[in-house]
Amino acid sequence: MKNTTNKTSILIDLNILLDVFQKHERFFENSARVLAWIESGFVKGFVSAHIVMTLYYLFQKGRSTADAKAAITNLLKFLLVAPINQETIEQALNLEMNDFEDAVQMIAVIHWLMNLSLVFMYLVQQIQNSNLYF
Repeated sequence: MKNTTNKTSILIDLNILLDVFQKHERFFENSARVLAWIESGFVKGFVSAHIVMTLYYLFQKGRSTADAKAAITNLLKFLLVAPINQETIEQALNLEMNDFEDAVQMIAVIHWLMNLSLVFMYLVQQIQNSNLYF
């Protein structure tokens, strides 16, 4: 999926969504602002596929299946899903990162890097410490 508009495109990490849904005091305001930008159409927002599944699981576990479906349905009204495929997983396995989920996110970002203007994630330290060069 290429960014065919001049809109800024951003990839959202699960933690940004959790900040809003769980109303994390420290990060809520900034994370909510990012989602508001996307929902208003000011920017295009993407999540990686595994985030959708993880968020569904967390909603279902903490609330109900109906709440999980409603939350995901609502998010998909304004967020697009960036695919993760076998190549993404294989490349993530080759990264020297302790957190595999972060490694998958990292590779998803790299695959989308040419089309994304900003990346909102909690991966700054992992990016700086990885053996990737940009």
